[in-house]
Amino acid sequence: HYECAGGTHFELTLFPDTKAAFLQLDGKSIRLPRFVSVTGTRYRWDGITIWIKGERATLRRAGKRIECKAN
Repeated sequence: HYECAGGTHFELTLFPDTKAAFLQLDGKSIRLPRFVSVTGTRYRWDGITIWIKGERATLRRAGKRIECKAN
């Protein structure tokens, strides 16, 4: 579970075997394939990107970047 600036929150489940993550955001479930990242782990699909590094995550959607923290 991640809590973000501005009140946004989401659930993220990682599946290392399939190199994908499932994101629960705004009542929708979205499968995000893993993309190569020099630092951290990044998942992206259809205008949504999640970049995870330790306890922190950055959510990008609709051209906006939101900083989040694992809860």
